[in-house]
Amino acid sequence: MTVTLRAFAQTDAYNQLKIQYDSLRKAENHEGALLVAKQMNTWALKYETDTSLRYAVSLRYVGSRFYSLFLNDSALYYWNKSLEALEKQQRAESLDAASCQNNLGSFYFGKSDYKTAEPYLKKALEIRKKVLGEDNPEFAASLNSIGLLYMDMGDYKAAEINYTQAVEIIKKVLGEEHPSYAYSLNNLGNLYSDMGDYKAAE
Repeated sequence: MTVTLRAFAQTDAYNQLKIQYDSLRKAENHEGALLVAKQMNTWALKYETDTSLRYAVSLRYVGSRFYSLFLNDSALYYWNKSLEALEKQQRAESLDAASCQNNLGSFYFGKSDYKTAEPYLKKALEIRKKVLGEDNPEFAASLNSIGLLYMDMGDYKAAEINYTQAVEIIKKVLGEEHPSYAYSLNNLGNLYSDMGDYKAAE
């Protein structure tokens, strides 16, 4: 009974840290959130070892907070470390792995390193399609990310295909009043504007 209670207490400690982390992140207190994310990682390594999902996920949290603080090298280190941990845990096709792939792809996209960004973003899209199916906002978000990449690369046809699919999914799943629908329409409009098709853009 004592062991069971101790386990509950330990689990509760991690959950409390997660609540603190989410609160600080939403408040954009990135330094505070980074400190808590490191505490979560230390807890997971101590009580669950590096074979646990919490360990891998907390590494991603640490990386994301470093990124928010513009410490890019540290962000890349922890995102890659999280992805490596998930692969070792045979979770390479999980949504957590998709989040890592998306983070890495978005980072390199922001640096205009399209060649490096593309396989990460395509892998995130593939995983989300496999796990969530096509009628899902997260899958649509990946379609928008890929669309942005192809648009910047000048591959307008590929961008249009991905943007159009994202618009259709968001409209079906979330409705026309949702901000994500407006965002997706805006992406498509910007594409048509770049293509010189101002009538379609309007």
